[in-house]
Amino acid sequence: MSLSPAPSFGTPSAVSARVGEAWLGMGGKLYRSTGGPFVEVTGFGLSGLKDVHVTPMGKVFAVSSANNSLVCASGDCSVAANYTPLLTDSSADTFDGLCGLGERVFAITNGGSNQAQLYEFVNNVWMKVSNDLGFTLPRRCVVGPSGEVYVLGRSFVVRYEAGSFAQENVDLMGQGNAEWYDMALEFNGTQVATGMLVGGVGSGGTMTGYRYARRNPQGGGWTTLPFMQMYGDRLNAVISTGPSEFLAAGFTGGASTTARFVEWKGALWAPVPMANQPPTVLSSVVDAAAASEREVFLVGGSSSSGYAIIRGRR
Repeated sequence: MSLSPAPSFGTPSAVSARVGEAWLGMGGKLYRSTGGPFVEVTGFGLSGLKDVHVTPMGKVFAVSSANNSLVCASGDCSVAANYTPLLTDSSADTFDGLCGLGERVFAITNGGSNQAQLYEFVNNVWMKVSNDLGFTLPRRCVVGPSGEVYVLGRSFVVRYEAGSFAQENVDLMGQGNAEWYDMALEFNGTQVATGMLVGGVGSGGTMTGYRYARRNPQGGGWTTLPFMQMYGDRLNAVISTGPSEFLAAGFTGGASTTARFVEWKGALWAPVPMANQPPTVLSSVVDAAAASEREVFLVGGSSSSGYAIIRGRR
């Protein structure tokens, strides 16, 4: 997919979607698509734009890598004037990501000691609900149907609910070190039906292969899944595409023949058939979003050091 007007350079930082609409953050600018090209929201600017989130009712949130954000909570969100600048409680509390369920929206932040924090958007302001989740440098979050929030760290998950949190560790099953980059959960009523972590084999940011873990059926922890054939360097994004269905994508390590998309359909992770692999222009995926079970968006870098935006439909 294309951007209008086309930027001269840059890599997308985030994508979010609802039925009939998708939003893209890139280079401090915000773009919107309703089925065609992504069109820039003229006049919108957020330095260090890091993440974007759209709710089912169309509210749009954009956060920077500092403590500032722009929020469109009403009106036409394709108009820059409808965005309100909002800050965290302190300049030391810097945004790291957004997540939501329905119209509830949360933000994970880093505190002054790099401790993971949690904010919720309440009454048109960011309200801090946890100053310290017990670890540093959060990566992703997912909101559950009972209002609980799952926050991903480098090597485990923290589940926050009603003022308290519990750490959910990952059983590596005797395998080597792993780092986790993204998380997706699907729910059955108020319970987690299936949860997946994706990342890479290795530590310290040096990854040598795709890695997966599944949430234990009884909850409270995760277990790595057996290695399939080694692919790429790491997986950066995973999304749920239906009951017990997940799609993951990441960085191939420069090998154009490497499977960049892998899928779970209830039994194991396997490469998406080559006929359905993305165009080779998409060399690395940084974020993904599902508008519905039939439409997904993946954004990242291209083989020519530019941007790439892929829309998948079934």
